[in-house]
Amino acid sequence: MIGVASRSVFDDPAAVLQANEIVGRLEIHRLATTRFGRASLPGRVIDYLSFYISALVFLIYRLRRGDIIICKTDPPMLSVIGAVAARLRGARLVNWLQDVYPEIAVRLQVARLPKIVVVALRAIRNRSLSTAAANVVIGERMRDHLLAEGIPYEKIHVIPNWSREVVRRQANVGQTMRHRWGYSTSDLVIGYSGNLGRGHDYQIVIDAAVTLSAHPRIRFLLVGGGAAMTECRKQVQRLGLSNVQFQPYQHVDQLAETLSVPDIHWVTLKPELEGLLLPSKLYGIAAVGRPFIFIGAANSEHAALARECKAGFAIAPDDTVGLVALLKMIDGDRALLRTMGANARRIPDSFSSSVALARWTDLLANVARP
Repeated sequence: MIGVASRSVFDDPAAVLQANEIVGRLEIHRLATTRFGRASLPGRVIDYLSFYISALVFLIYRLRRGDIIICKTDPPMLSVIGAVAARLRGARLVNWLQDVYPEIAVRLQVARLPKIVVVALRAIRNRSLSTAAANVVIGERMRDHLLAEGIPYEKIHVIPNWSREVVRRQANVGQTMRHRWGYSTSDLVIGYSGNLGRGHDYQIVIDAAVTLSAHPRIRFLLVGGGAAMTECRKQVQRLGLSNVQFQPYQHVDQLAETLSVPDIHWVTLKPELEGLLLPSKLYGIAAVGRPFIFIGAANSEHAALARECKAGFAIAPDDTVGLVALLKMIDGDRALLRTMGANARRIPDSFSSSVALARWTDLLANVARP
């Protein structure tokens, strides 16, 4: 089994990973690319293009007839490269979609592309999905979007992402880190963990922090990075908010501990991105027995999950008054938090790696048949 990736690091363009590595039965090849980083859009585009070229050359050289390629979606539209290589070498393509481009870039107005360019990109992308042996999406709304794009129903498979098993085994270990970061047992800590990007809405949380600055027990913690995290930090500094704390990405071995620090987490997705993206951080949050507040569309899959499992709340992105009232209510009812946390812990039973990998095994077995 061979894995192909870039030698660059997600949040550090100066870092360079080793070109080749063996991890168990996986032979990893990291390809040389430009390293402008994610700070600017033009630099990121050049990095993507250089990876496309390196990946296509590598795949054409290494693929053999009957091989199976699994293409993810970072960089965007990698399915197109996979489709070209699969056709040239007689291989079979499986696309694993974590997000859907170019629609995300258009709806976020990240790149102001002419309409004819967007139409052409979608047509090329759809062709690569339609000719693939299978396409795996991580949510029902994403499947609906691909169906609307004309991708055959039988080629779309919904397999949600999952939480790490180590997170489930080490749940509720965050008290040491909680104390180290300056929180008492009486504080209500509202947390965010991971990448805070352009598709995530944080303004409502900052507005709530301003309103709740006179409530010393209600504290906000953001752990991770991303373009929106940088802007969020600048705004907090400008407002002089002492009830908001930032921490950098922590080592993956400490994930269970960092997720256990907050009493409740917030997860967000801009409503215009429904069906194009689905935050997977929720599964790790649930695995450590923490409830969540979903900030986004009322008909979102995560909003529905909060209601159905009684493991969280759903708030519209413009409802600051509602969020403030909710946090005050939670602060006065910690028993409710514990009950919802227990409900949340049952969510990973449906989103575990064992369930997902069993479905992947069946899918790949079908793809491999002559």
